[in-house]
Amino acid sequence: MAKTDHQVFISFRGADVRKNFLSFLTDGLKRACVNYYVDTKETKGEVLDILLQRIQESRLVLIILSENYMQSNWCIKELRTTTKDIKVSRRKVIPIFYNVQVADVKDKWKVGEQAEGVEGEETVEEREKNVKEALMILTRHMGMRSDEYGTDCEFIEHIVKEVKKVLTSIEQEEKVKASVNTTVRSEGEKQEVSSLTGTNLPGEGEELETKENVNSWDGWYW
Repeated sequence: MAKTDHQVFISFRGADVRKNFLSFLTDGLKRACVNYYVDTKETKGEVLDILLQRIQESRLVLIILSENYMQSNWCIKELRTTTKDIKVSRRKVIPIFYNVQVADVKDKWKVGEQAEGVEGEETVEEREKNVKEALMILTRHMGMRSDEYGTDCEFIEHIVKEVKKVLTSIEQEEKVKASVNTTVRSEGEKQEVSSLTGTNLPGEGEELETKENVNSWDGWYW
């Protein structure tokens, strides 16, 4: 995964949440010292595809599934980018259901203009199949629902806690992986030295010299 200065990418439909829910969520993440990314952090004039690159650079993606999220061609593209290589990249994703039911997102998105895609890229049928597959992958992940909390404030508080928990887990996994890689590299270097010198290194099955071994060679030395 590419080195980046943000840990969390937030995918959202601006018309639904930018001026309210998203604003409070980013404030909460900032107070918790979580490095997050939203489109307003990008330099003006950059092409939109830079957002897809930012997804790939992230450790965790929050997808805020609001009422009109699935009516946005661009949101669908972010969704598909997030889920496309999620197993290989080991990127984590948390679906956030904001004032919608899971069924609304999975079964009721409209196959209209936003389903047509780029001309020549894929047919309506192919796009519908691919989007439904992306949704299926997304909804297999444990998500969070706003209707389970009394207020947006309470909901956001729990989202921030969950984000911190996931990031801590990712960091621990990376430390373990780095430790294993170091051990494997060290063993590989030992084997390389052994093959070049034609001798075994201590700890590789060679019997260490004991006092008796040395004494048995006294006649040879002299």
